[in-house]
Amino acid sequence: RVVPGRGNTIGGVFAGEPGIVMQQASAFYEEVWTCDAAHRADLVVAALPGEESEQTWENLARAVAVADRVTAPGGAIVVCSELAQRPGKALSLLRDAVDYAEVERRVLRERAVDARAAVEVARALSRGPVYLMSRLPPSLVESLGFTPVGGASELNRLAGSYHRTMVLEDAPRLALDLAYAE
Repeated sequence: RVVPGRGNTIGGVFAGEPGIVMQQASAFYEEVWTCDAAHRADLVVAALPGEESEQTWENLARAVAVADRVTAPGGAIVVCSELAQRPGKALSLLRDAVDYAEVERRVLRERAVDARAAVEVARALSRGPVYLMSRLPPSLVESLGFTPVGGASELNRLAGSYHRTMVLEDAPRLALDLAYAE
């Protein structure tokens, strides 16, 4: 079993009896990827690291789910990515959606490959704004319910308009240890 390390490296390699390997690899993963969160933030910036193969809707959904756990009520999420991949069947159901709960129900009926990603994104969008910096056309980003972010200067202006900002590097891989009551 290979456990990813920080900076797109291999953190550890485990071999042997499957049950023991899983326990050791899981413990190592938590040691490397657990991040303490003492408070919620008004704006959570979640970064998708890695090359093109890592810039997927699945990783974006994981990043959104992690960020959502530490976003204060009424707060917002920004996902910084190089995502260029078009949305799949389930994610396409988000286009021009008004009722994200209904989208979630439709996604679960579809059983598409990207259903889990679509559900995570729909849940986050239902709770508050989610901004997306990507290589996708802004019109597509908007139609999916995100607010497009055009670049670093726009991200800086956005961050300046929130009281408490938190940055989650390698967001799709993080395991959060929440010090506050959820």
